[in-house]
Amino acid sequence: MTKKEINSQIDYITIAKAIGIIMVVCGHIGGIYKIIGIPVFNSKPSEIFPIYSYHMPLFIFISGYFYKQGYIYDIKGLIKKRLKTLVIPYYKWNLFYGLLVTVLINVGLFNNGNKINLYNYFLEPIFQGYQYNLNGPSWFLISLFFIQIGYTLIRKRLNNNILDVKLSLLLFIITIIVNIWSNNIVMENHPIPLFLSRTLFGVLFFHIGYCFNIYFKSKNNLCVPDLLFIVFLKYFLTIIIGKNYTLSMRTMLLRGMSIVPILSAILGIIYILYISKLIEKILLNRDLKYLKMFFGFISKNTFAIMMHHMTINMFIQLILDSMDKNNIVYIIWYYSEDVVKPVICILFSVLFNKYVGSFLDEIYLRIVIMFKFLKENKLKENKNVHLKDL
Repeated sequence: MTKKEINSQIDYITIAKAIGIIMVVCGHIGGIYKIIGIPVFNSKPSEIFPIYSYHMPLFIFISGYFYKQGYIYDIKGLIKKRLKTLVIPYYKWNLFYGLLVTVLINVGLFNNGNKINLYNYFLEPIFQGYQYNLNGPSWFLISLFFIQIGYTLIRKRLNNNILDVKLSLLLFIITIIVNIWSNNIVMENHPIPLFLSRTLFGVLFFHIGYCFNIYFKSKNNLCVPDLLFIVFLKYFLTIIIGKNYTLSMRTMLLRGMSIVPILSAILGIIYILYISKLIEKILLNRDLKYLKMFFGFISKNTFAIMMHHMTINMFIQLILDSMDKNNIVYIIWYYSEDVVKPVICILFSVLFNKYVGSFLDEIYLRIVIMFKFLKENKLKENKNVHLKDL
């Protein structure tokens, strides 16, 4: 790959997407995310920008950034495309993890998940989404599918004539109402309200991403004073509310706040965009070929990383638990794991998705062929019986 080809594939949105998935991984297994978030507080979390205040809205924002207005007139095309890229691959792996976790529970090697059944295979991913734990973070993929469809239906219902600024205001008000609703019941115990509130919460950030691409893409120039102003705003917001705010979009746990979740997420997204723009500028001005390829590689493989990093972390932990704590390898690992562990989880997640995924595809294909063969034989038998009766 030439330098020109590499540079053409790396922009700040690509970098922001890569940073986003790195934050997801670090949030689950530990890592260097605290440095990116600017740790200044004595409380936990200590960062000005805790990852659980913005990382899921960031992914929704980026998805909205790439949304095409033509989908409003071709919603069937959108559904077909997202079924192929999000839903079907998700359920393929959900079956694998359901069976794997069931086996691990039965042999006593795992107790942090559920045995597979029809509800937690088909419906729980839609209404909740952490049924088997090892693929728990991938709840977001199904949620993103419904967010995109929901956003498209809203625009189609409004005949796409409403000004984006008015739609932004409308969605902002709806999200505040949804947040108030979420603060008054334990959403995790009410699957359908959880699904509705989570989807509507996501629609706002999807729209913001879409509007950013349309109206602000060319205006996002790196300006250090602006970056410092965003940092100051978030610091000031933290001081005003009296705590370093985090939320759980998966369970719509908003900790009694209605407007703060929106503001925290928006400021976190803007912060990551500025950081990404700074990294983009450094990469374009210096011959850092492998770092560019690293960001591009991570950005292209967010599905695999989100789906499998908890599994890879489990294998790492099993290996560590079997090692002598005085072993030199264990000691080196102990002092370097904040950097090494996320990298290993990311790389092996991609490999796991590629090779185990190919194996699963072959198995699924053989099962489909077998059922097709049995169906054809059954039809032939029925036809022969019918002919004999004549």
